[in-house]
Amino acid sequence: MSIDDDRDPPLRNMDRAEAVRHLIHTAVRMVAMAEDPFATHVIIQSADKILTDVAKKSGRALAFDFGEFIKPEYRKQWFGIHRETYNFLKHADRDPSGELGVRRIAETNAAELIMAVENYAAVFGAITEHMSVIRVFARLWKPNWFHVSEDPKVEELRAQLRHFKGHTPYQFFRTLVETRINSPGLLQEKQADIADAFGFYSEVMTGPDH
Repeated sequence: MSIDDDRDPPLRNMDRAEAVRHLIHTAVRMVAMAEDPFATHVIIQSADKILTDVAKKSGRALAFDFGEFIKPEYRKQWFGIHRETYNFLKHADRDPSGELGVRRIAETNAAELIMAVENYAAVFGAITEHMSVIRVFARLWKPNWFHVSEDPKVEELRAQLRHFKGHTPYQFFRTLVETRINSPGLLQEKQADIADAFGFYSEVMTGPDH
């Protein structure tokens, strides 16, 4: 038995790289604005899941792959913990009246977004302006995770790090993002991200006549 698809043809097609870009870019903007961390978490984890699946199927190596360091017999348990909040926010079939133990969700989001950005670069071989914002933040917040000398714009990055030394995450994003949000690169990326919404939001609503 099959169901005929009588929908209108798609306006365009989207590949996995673009799908992940949408998720990461939105997460960057949400983290920068200190938006709802639970909604942000779902977006980041969705990006992480796609990146993990693409890497596995294509044979490409991830920059951050915790599975490599966990014994096979413990991987299911670890991923259960890793996806605990994500699964709670997505599903209710197993335990509809259950509760979630809330931990440091905003900090977790920042760490996982950093890893998603580096994994995107590893899987798709590219980086965007939105991602570069998180890269600067990452090397300031968790300098031991990276070798700064590997970045192609070493001196520029070091200057940015010196400028933001001693800032809180809130101060960092307020200063950096607000000064860069009007840059052509970020604006162009944001406009591309939300382009599919323009048709709906520009339609004229015709309510009942009175």
